[in-house]
Amino acid sequence: SHRAAQRTQTLDQQQLGPMELFFGCRTSHDELFSTEITHFQTEGVLTHYHQVHSRTGNDEKYVQHVMLREEIGKRLVQSVTQENGCVYICGDGNHMGKDVQEAFVTLLTRYGDLKVEGNDEEKEVAARSCLENLKSEKRFLLDIWS
Repeated sequence: SHRAAQRTQTLDQQQLGPMELFFGCRTSHDELFSTEITHFQTEGVLTHYHQVHSRTGNDEKYVQHVMLREEIGKRLVQSVTQENGCVYICGDGNHMGKDVQEAFVTLLTRYGDLKVEGNDEEKEVAARSCLENLKSEKRFLLDIWS
């Protein structure tokens, strides 16, 4: 993979940051690239992998539900706000894309150092501004469709 080659080429020059993948689908039968993903995990290319199945009856049906777990949310916010991390969202733009962006605003509000001493509404405004900045820096990228 490109990421594996990149990791090999840069080991002496610089360290690549962790890679976290959230994969949402209806059931485990819909999972794509499971062999490759397992290989990436084994090789250390993929640091964290979260499978989310919307039709299995779990409380966490969608990617945004898993993102909102405290440990994961803190790690995501730290990655983008302190470690120059990037977020790539690919999928349905009618619901999933919007919901994941809203979850990210929630995470920035909860765990981001937004330098806002105000109420929750002011923190949310600052979080939305932070998200827009990440988009303009091309560190929060959307490949969504409807």
